[in-house]
Amino acid sequence: MVAGNTPVLVHNTGPCDPVDAWSPGTFGSAKESATYHVGKHGKGRTLAEYTDEAKNLWAKLPKEIVFLGN
Repeated sequence: MVAGNTPVLVHNTGPCDPVDAWSPGTFGSAKESATYHVGKHGKGRTLAEYTDEAKNLWAKLPKEIVFLGN
């Protein structure tokens, strides 16, 4: 990114709290959803690790599959 004529390094553009990447889904809150899914599928990973892996997988999916349910 450039601010005027000065290049500026931008980082940490994603959410700082991994829960911010979650939606409540059928749970009462995003935190409940994240906690449930990490507990069921996390296999020892932290919430941050599990969320990062899920986001990376989501980004790699063909968009036809990603939006099939909509």
